[in-house]
Amino acid sequence: LILGYLGVDGDIDLLTVFYKLALRVVLPIFVGQICQKFVPPVVRFVKTYKPYFKKVQEWCLVFIVYTVFCKTFLNGSDTT
Repeated sequence: LILGYLGVDGDIDLLTVFYKLALRVVLPIFVGQICQKFVPPVVRFVKTYKPYFKKVQEWCLVFIVYTVFCKTFLNGSDTT
C-alpha cells in the first residue's frame, strides 16, 4: 500500500507475508495467552519471576537494536 502511494511497483507475495506474520507473531502470543490462563504451573512461574521478565525484555530490545545497527554497517549503507 505504501509503495502504491509512492508510485513504486513491487512484487510481494501477500500470502507468504501473512503466513510468516501469523507463524512468528500471532501464534506465540496466542499460545502464551492460553498457557497463562489455563495452565496453573505457568501461572505460578510467571508470578514468581515477573520482575525478571521485565529485565530480560529490556535486554532483548537492546540486543535487537544492537544487531540491526551492526548489520547496517556490516552490509554497508546506501546513504552518504
